[in-house]
Amino acid sequence: MTKKPTGNWKSMLLKALYLQITFLILHYAYDFFPNPVTEIFSGVSEAVYQHMKIAFYSYALVSLIEFLIKRKQGHHAEKIGFARIGATVLYPWLIFTLFFTPPAYYGEYQTIWAEIVSANIVLYISSLGAIFIEREFEKVILSKEFKIMIVLLFVILVSLFTIYTYRDPWFDVFAIPPGWE
Repeated sequence: MTKKPTGNWKSMLLKALYLQITFLILHYAYDFFPNPVTEIFSGVSEAVYQHMKIAFYSYALVSLIEFLIKRKQGHHAEKIGFARIGATVLYPWLIFTLFFTPPAYYGEYQTIWAEIVSANIVLYISSLGAIFIEREFEKVILSKEFKIMIVLLFVILVSLFTIYTYRDPWFDVFAIPPGWE
């Protein structure tokens, strides 16, 4: 039996809380347990890209657990699976976009605590946004091409997050490239 997508606010707020907790665990996992495994899933620096990596893996982990639970409850595995993969791909970009919004309008943070509070608010709001997107994905019939595209993007992101764990990219997102000044 296939069930309709579940989208009540209580479940969304709870999943966002699970994402927040998982993100914080993965954020500090490498600090407390430095090894090759935690290095792949955890942040190895305070770079924005490392935070995007943590977000990606946090969403993937929480979504995998949710997928396994919902599948046992009779939900349509393919629909919820592809919805979660799509939201996992988008989640780091939501965080990236929303993280830079407060400083764009209000300027540089005056204290590290202001930045930490803002980052956690952004993380929670981004989580709700991604959850909303996944719930919307569940409601539509995704084409074969779209499914291939989101799986391909998922795999590409795994490879990029892994590669850039061991070697920083040669450019910064906000730096002017050499020769363009």
